Amino acid sequence: RLGGLLLRHEPTPAGPAGEVAGHLHPCARVVGRGRGSVRRRCFVTDGRQLVLPAFGAYAGGLDVTDRAFAGLFAPETFRAFVLGDERVYAVGRRALRPA
Repeated sequence: RLGGLLLRHEPTPAGPAGEVAGHLHPCARVVGRGRGSVRRRCFVTDGRQLVLPAFGAYAGGLDVTDRAFAGLFAPETFRAFVLGDERVYAVGRRALRPA
């Protein structure tokens, strides 16, 4: 615990508010405006829990549409914060494509 945060290695389904976890290290495929699609690392949250991306060269990259993410986040408030070259993009579930 760190103040109101609960730091864990692996996220728990419908875990407590303030849970921050890694392990799954999400990425997302997003279709651009007429420019095809890109696959990037992302943070994933529903406002209660957060799963962190991997920042190393040899870890991570599990697509957020993978069933491993099912049940972790409330669908109505799910957001992926996709890391772009110049900024971070907030993306809802409907804008994501399977890898």
